[in-house]
Amino acid sequence: EDAVEFYFNDKTVSDNNRGTLIRLVINRDSKNIEISNIFIEYSLKYNGFGKKIILEIFKIACKHNYRLFLVQMVPGFYDKMIKRGAKDIAFEDVVEITATTVLQ
Repeated sequence: EDAVEFYFNDKTVSDNNRGTLIRLVINRDSKNIEISNIFIEYSLKYNGFGKKIILEIFKIACKHNYRLFLVQMVPGFYDKMIKRGAKDIAFEDVVEITATTVLQ
């Protein structure tokens, strides 16, 4: 497994606090990609930015015959993704993004 993380630095905090923007775990054996963290800054919320990130990763995953999963989800986000057509894998924890998942 390979883990890919993108970070952000909070410029308003004097100790250069670092947080995870997005964390992907890529399993080349099973051809699965898991997104376990996605952080959208408050000022960017509710404009579809997170869904666009997931959609772009899904497109790349499909090109290479990988499956995309959202894991370690909070119940509210899990519910939203189920309503958008994501496939339930583990109740309130894991969904699979499929071609029928509405991300636009």
